[in-house]
Amino acid sequence: MNILFIADPNSIHDVKWMTWFAEQDNYNCFLLAREIHLPAKTPKNIKLLGSLKNYSVFKPYSNIAESKRINALLNKYNIDLVHIYYAEPNVLWANKIKSPIVLTTRGSDVLVALKQFKESGKLKDSFC
Repeated sequence: MNILFIADPNSIHDVKWMTWFAEQDNYNCFLLAREIHLPAKTPKNIKLLGSLKNYSVFKPYSNIAESKRINALLNKYNIDLVHIYYAEPNVLWANKIKSPIVLTTRGSDVLVALKQFKESGKLKDSFC
């Protein structure tokens, strides 16, 4: 099975999960990291496929181009499953990905980041 992770290679938690899968014989693991998380050391047995731009509610053409690039990578590497770590903002790409998706959240996703996102008062956050 080929798994594409959308994750932070600098996060101890993300690396722990990705490494477990990468150490198994029946998984080939790939990584897309957000631009702000690079450069970073990629865990052993995980191929870095590049960076992922932030999803933008104000630049839909940018989102279209980025989603085409993501889906081209899914086809090129025969990705069977996309595993997204940390819901906000990574999950915003979920509706653009043409592959089965698993989302792993942690307490900080739900209790801190999403709450801050909702309560930010920024106009752009009200569109999501």
